[in-house]
This record gives sequence, C-alpha cells and structure tokens, in this order.
Amino acid sequence: MSRETEKMNKALQKFLDANTTEKTTEDEMDSLIQVFIKEYNKMNENFVLDARTAKTSDDFFELAKMTEDLSLSLKYAKKSLKLNPENLDAAFFSAEIEADSYVDMLERTEKILEYGEKIMIEKGFMDKENIRSFWLMVETRPYMRVKFAYANLLKECGMLSTAISEYEDMLRLCKNDNLGVRHSLMYLYAITENEKKAVRIYKKFNSFETSLVLPLSILYYRKKDLKESLKYLKELEEGNKDTKKFFKFVYEGKIDNILEEINDFGYRPATIEELAIFFAENNNLFNSTMGYVEWAYNQLRKKVKKTFKIKKK
Repeated sequence: MSRETEKMNKALQKFLDANTTEKTTEDEMDSLIQVFIKEYNKMNENFVLDARTAKTSDDFFELAKMTEDLSLSLKYAKKSLKLNPENLDAAFFSAEIEADSYVDMLERTEKILEYGEKIMIEKGFMDKENIRSFWLMVETRPYMRVKFAYANLLKECGMLSTAISEYEDMLRLCKNDNLGVRHSLMYLYAITENEKKAVRIYKKFNSFETSLVLPLSILYYRKKDLKESLKYLKELEEGNKDTKKFFKFVYEGKIDNILEEINDFGYRPATIEELAIFFAENNNLFNSTMGYVEWAYNQLRKKVKKTFKIKKK
C-alpha cells in the first residue's frame, strides 16, 4: 500500500467516524464509502500540492520530501509536526536532516520511538488482540517504519545484538512480516552464527527466498559444516538458475557489472540481479567469510580445484 493510499484510508476513517454510529448497517456503510470515494477523487482531480495549497500535516510532510532545499524541507517537516505532533514520519524525517552523527541520529530516533510506543499504548494497539497484526492497521505503520529505520541504523553502526532485538520485536508485532524484516535478521543470524534462530526463521516462512537460503549456506560454511552448507547451496541453485553465474561473477570480481545494469525500477526476482543486490547489501557477510565464494563456485562446477598442495618430505 502506497503512502497516497494510506492518506486516503486515513481520510476515509475520519469520514466514517463522523458519519456512522453503532447502528449503521453494512449497506449504509457501503453507500457512505462510495460517497466518500466519489468526493475524494473529485477533490483531488486537479489538485496540485504546493506551499499555497498544503493544509494538513500529511500535505506538509509530502512537501518536505519533494523539496530539494534542505532548510526549506526542514521547515515543511516542522510545520507538519506542528499540525500533528503524532506524525512520526515527519519527526524521523526532521531528525535525519538535523542529526550531525550516527550516535546523534540513534538518540533522536530512540526518543521518537518512545513517543511512538506511548501513542500505540494509548490507542490500544499494544493489546493482545492487535499484537502480531501491526502494519495491517494503517495507524501502526509510521511507528513500524521508524522502528525498521532504527533497526537498520543499529545494523549499520555495528550494534548487531541490539539490531537483532529490534528486528525480532518487529516480527512479534507483525507475524506476516510485511516490511521484510526476516531478510535483515537472516543476515545477522548468519554473521553471528546463530544456527538455531536462522533455521527457525527459514522454517517459519517455508518458501524459497534467496535472502533466506543463501545466508544459511554461508552460516553452515562458517561453522565448518560443509555438508549442510552444500544442501542449502543446492536449494539456492534449484530456486535461482543464475546461482552458478552469480558465483562466477563474484569469484572473477565482475559482480559490479550486474549491479550497474539493474534499473531504478527494481530487480527481477530469482535471477542474478536479486543475488547481486543481496551481495551488495550484505557485503560484510561475504568479506568476513573468505573462501566461501570459491568453495561454492567449485561445488557448482562439480569439481574442486586444488589451490595448494602439501609437499611430502
């Protein structure tokens, strides 16, 4: 769901709150929704967002993102927050502009999350009925976006244990993992060699995903369990026919050629493009596992090249 759709849903909910009661029937509700959609589309048909037409917190936040001038962008973000102090997206956006270091950004984001959690509790989203269903509720999405950004920042700062805790908490809140937290978690489980949790994630989602299978193969290689590593490498090859080609390009130092060819609209799943993106985003995993690429490439070629010999005396 896009931000524009989220914006419309928020407006729809506000409209329904003002025009319905507990006695409103399902048919009446459907009629009201149709009325709203017609009016909403009519109102936005020729609407051009600028400083003159912006009215709501969401409008000014959109302006902030559209503006290239950082000082003006910050001004719009602050206006967005003034209109709605609960706009966590705008708060995080402002923090990104104002922060002067990684640690400063971490501290700013922690304060935003503390406030966001308070909002989630006050609005009843942190009860048993809603936990595990976050993101399905539009109101929880800004909080989840900031939480995800915080976890990613922790990961980037090398604070891996704390990053793992944040990602795991996001899975607790959203069992369907709409934000793809599992991909970051699997990388961290591989680099910290947490076999138990890695296998649990792999089994939980129970479908082929490059970003789940490849880290498992690397994890077992790191633990010197080459039999298990090969098992997942073969699974990767079955699910992505470009696997051998990918390892050849990495082995020969040509993977950047693939990355340069990927367009701005995204990569093609189950192709060398997806593998190349994984490599670029998780380069530390490969750099800290010297020999894996060579070993995997040789396994896929069905023969092992001897790189050295022990001389007999």
